[in-house]
Amino acid sequence: MAQVGDEADVRVYAVGGFVRDLLLSVRNDDLDLTVEGDGIRFAQRLAARLGGTSRRPSEFGTAVVLTPDGRKIDVATARRETYAAPAALPTVEPGSIRDDLFRRDFSVNTMAFALNGPEAFILLDWYGGRADLAEGIIRVLHNRSFRDDPTRIFRAIRLEQRFGFVLHVHTLRLLGRAVEKGWIEQLSGPRLWRELRLMLEGTSPVRCLIRLHELEVLSGIDPSLTLSPERVLLLTRTADARAELAEIASEEGTHAWLVYLAALLWGMSPPAIRQVCQRLVLSPRVTEGLIDGMAAVERACSPLQPEDAVRPSQVTAALDRVPVDLVALVLAASPEPAARERIRQYVTAWRHIQPTLSGGDLKQLGVPQGPLIGRLLAQIRAAKLDGEVLTPQAEETFVRHAMQQIEEHKHHSHFLPP
Repeated sequence: MAQVGDEADVRVYAVGGFVRDLLLSVRNDDLDLTVEGDGIRFAQRLAARLGGTSRRPSEFGTAVVLTPDGRKIDVATARRETYAAPAALPTVEPGSIRDDLFRRDFSVNTMAFALNGPEAFILLDWYGGRADLAEGIIRVLHNRSFRDDPTRIFRAIRLEQRFGFVLHVHTLRLLGRAVEKGWIEQLSGPRLWRELRLMLEGTSPVRCLIRLHELEVLSGIDPSLTLSPERVLLLTRTADARAELAEIASEEGTHAWLVYLAALLWGMSPPAIRQVCQRLVLSPRVTEGLIDGMAAVERACSPLQPEDAVRPSQVTAALDRVPVDLVALVLAASPEPAARERIRQYVTAWRHIQPTLSGGDLKQLGVPQGPLIGRLLAQIRAAKLDGEVLTPQAEETFVRHAMQQIEEHKHHSHFLPP
């Protein structure tokens, strides 16, 4: 990279989160580079040198380099920014590396390492980032920071909770002023959802949501969003349930944001959920899928609760209707030991049990083409789950018996008076 920078006659710097995590000895595979000069042209030359590709050039002078081994390198042209109004997108013009670092959100993200030139591999720290990193402090660079970009409120809380840092007292005061002024409400739905989703998919989603509530940010998104002690308990149990399911089923719960959003909205009416989703500009498909999934969770909880015998087929029929990402919410909403054990059995064993016979096999046994095949396969599966059918031969006997009953029913129906 240094050689490519020299050849292109530009200064190249590793910046931001990559440098912060390097100093914290935290792994970060996402390399961010800032270029004093033409960043897009540098990205194209770097991609050619690495045998990769350069994509997504923007009017802000940014591009992404993808290497042959799948790594991603973000490249940006050094720039300065001005904001015409709260939450507005910035006006950008070329700048120095010092200008570029000053436009960033927090001091701990303002450090850089030069990769070429006379300052190569010297830490550049004009804004006290290293001292704040050592003390575990999140500090904005100027009083207009949250006004210029209210999404920084969410990033501040993510950093605070991820690393166990604290907000600087003046930064906390500025954040409270931003909430009072309603600057969060001026954010577009997509920008707001992007920040909230990053929280829900991060390492400490429940602590982040609690902090959002404490700082009155949640109600700034929508007045109906609040955290009662019961909701905090459900969110905490949801996090525990995801961890438990991950140990026994590695494919379980691939979309963390979905289950935490469902837990956050649990108990709200469909119109209220639609209102929140509309504020976040979630698509109708995602919104209605969320509402339907939450209803499926609520229905699934009922057959799990009784302490008396519940057939595995009953549990499976209920949980099969729950989206896989929301099974953790069923577990979180079911504190009784018997119910939890049934969910574990479903995840590890019951949901994988299927008939040995196929639809083609049923046709060979005389079952006519049509919906009856699906119904019989479902009945075979239920009998197999409940231990009533144990072998392929028993499945065939089950089908023949069912067909015999159908024929007898037709025969008796024929003689019924009109």
